[in-house]
Amino acid sequence: MRPPPAFLSRAARGDLPGLLEIERDAAPLPWSAAHFEAELEVGGPLVLRGREGVLAFCAPQLVREEVYVRNLAVRTGWRRRGLGLRLLELTLTLARRSGASRAVLEVRAGNVPARALYEKAGFGLCGRRAGGYTSPPEEALVLERDLAGCS
Repeated sequence: MRPPPAFLSRAARGDLPGLLEIERDAAPLPWSAAHFEAELEVGGPLVLRGREGVLAFCAPQLVREEVYVRNLAVRTGWRRRGLGLRLLELTLTLARRSGASRAVLEVRAGNVPARALYEKAGFGLCGRRAGGYTSPPEEALVLERDLAGCS
C-alpha cells in the first residue's frame, strides 16, 4: 500500500497533544508530556505531517558517529501504510548526513510489528537485555544497522 502524502519536519510545541496521543496509543509505558517537552528543548522529534496533523514521530539521538533511535510511533489508523518505514529511513539518512555510521535501537521482544519494520529497514540483532522493559516485564532486543549505504 502506498503511504499517504506527508512531509517531514521537526516537532514544535504545538504538536505536543498529537505526540502524546500517538504515544499513549502505541506504548504500554508511554513517554510523559515532560519527556516530550525535554525532547523539544533539544531540537524535537522528527515528525511526518499530513492533513490530519502529526501522523508519526521519531526521536533520534545522535552521539558522534552513532544514532540511537529512542522512540518511533505511528498514529492509530495510519499504521501498516509505510509511514513508519519512510520516517525511519528519512531519520537514518539525516543521521548519516550528520556523520553517523551506525544506528542502534531497542525493541520489545514481543513487539512483532515493530520487529518486522526494523528488519525491513535493514536492522539486525546485536544483543539482548533481560528485563529491558517493565510494565509488563519483557526482554529488550538490541538491533543495529550500518549506515554506510544510506544516502
